[in-house]
Amino acid sequence: MFIESILSGQTVRHTKIKVSSKDNNYVETLPVTADGLNYRFSTLNNTYEIVRYSNNYENGVAKFIYTFQDQPLTVTFEGGRKPISFTMNSASKKGIALSFELSSLLLDIEQLKFEKEKSETLIRYLESRNH
Repeated sequence: MFIESILSGQTVRHTKIKVSSKDNNYVETLPVTADGLNYRFSTLNNTYEIVRYSNNYENGVAKFIYTFQDQPLTVTFEGGRKPISFTMNSASKKGIALSFELSSLLLDIEQLKFEKEKSETLIRYLESRNH
């Protein structure tokens, strides 16, 4: 699973995001410095920053959003210049929560397939010893 932060309008040069709830619970990605999937560019009227946090860099942000999706959540872009914060809208929270749920289910299915294969291998081995 990965989280992608997209910031437009202001230049922060962010390298991580922090997601926090009103009761001071929070989680933040690990800093991402350079990667071919990260972009910073400007047009005539605007600047854009796109940073992807995958694998360990995601650091549980999606699970946190899934857990607290019914509460107001604040996202803070951090790492370069002055941090910028905003409140996540319901559609963003729901999209991330559903993606997290799907990812978890797919991982569970893969784990069950692995356990099934181990069990079938053990059964074949035990049956071969009895003959």
